Amino acid sequence: MHRTRFARLTALVVLILATHTAVAKPPDEADLRPLFYPVRNQLFRGSCAVFSSIAAMEFYAGVPRLSEAYVYSLIKQNTLDIEGANFLEMKKFLDANPLVSAEVFPYEFVGVFGFNPNNADEVRVAQAFNRVKGEQAKLLRDRAIFQAADIKVFTASQMSFDWLKEQIASGVPVVLGMGLNSEQWKYAPRGRVDSAIGPNAQGIKNIWADNGNHAVLAVGYTKDGYVIIRNSWGIEWGEQGYGYLHWDHYVKHKLKSGMTIGGVKTVPTMDIADRPDFDIRAQGKKLDDGTFSANLSFVLKSKHMPEGGIRKVTYWVYAPDVDVNGDPRTFPPPLARLVGTDALNGFRVQVTDLKVHSLKVIVEIEHLRGGMTTGSRPIPEIIAWSATPILK
Repeated sequence: MHRTRFARLTALVVLILATHTAVAKPPDEADLRPLFYPVRNQLFRGSCAVFSSIAAMEFYAGVPRLSEAYVYSLIKQNTLDIEGANFLEMKKFLDANPLVSAEVFPYEFVGVFGFNPNNADEVRVAQAFNRVKGEQAKLLRDRAIFQAADIKVFTASQMSFDWLKEQIASGVPVVLGMGLNSEQWKYAPRGRVDSAIGPNAQGIKNIWADNGNHAVLAVGYTKDGYVIIRNSWGIEWGEQGYGYLHWDHYVKHKLKSGMTIGGVKTVPTMDIADRPDFDIRAQGKKLDDGTFSANLSFVLKSKHMPEGGIRKVTYWVYAPDVDVNGDPRTFPPPLARLVGTDALNGFRVQVTDLKVHSLKVIVEIEHLRGGMTTGSRPIPEIIAWSATPILK
């Protein structure tokens, strides 16, 4: 799908560039969902474009969870409104500003309360709050090292379903900006929107007029003409946060603009440590026979050299009730033991025939320069979406 090339520039500078494999004829269907972190929730804030853009960056191997709060706070410091489909402004911001990881500036830091835009006093409070959060975000700029690369913005007339298929099949998710009726999406069964006609809260079909703009990330497509989208309304919406929009009957009538991010480059400002800190992406799927499959990939955190310094990553996968403290070679037999050697794809592995969808994973990292690093992670977040439905 995508290819990531690492080049060490100095002891403190590492560049990650992504190149993409051209696809002569895209396959009939494609699904990039297993390569993402679990869907997060933007809550009441108008940050859909931020969430979609950051998800497009996190897609690339080696990129940790990034901070939506950092982007949102800097953008909102001087304004209360950002257009959900205004990707030219988003491109301008991302071109000029590298980002921090989510652990540095969690989304909760932007506040979880709303305000009435028609109440002058509440607007003044919100403006003051945004200014403070923007100043706090600026204090973290020495830790902002994740820079979006090769950002392109497209008008609706430049985009077609065939074009979208080519992008996704070559390993490039696409941010889509469109008009929508939020109530229609709220009640859309399994996040499926066929047209502007859909059920309301009582299940009665209704003609829905747009009441706003929204940004989502296109992460796949089906042979029946649906775009698989990643929303930012949490895992309770649709299928664990993902949905299906019919291109001909819905998307092409609502589409306003699009954006692609071709890669992520990092420029660490701290010393590279010998012992890497790491994270694991864990996404899965519930199969028709009731079992689960899971994709695991290894992600190095911000201040450390990317996968170029690693020979292989070994994953021991256990059920959630197994104590994973100590040497895995002394433990009971694991559910699976998998070895990842492909640095270009985040040392990604897939485990199948799982009877549980919560796991514990021990990771053993073998360094090119010699030595090992071992750590464990509970994986409660494996996305167990149901098997892809037949959409007709």
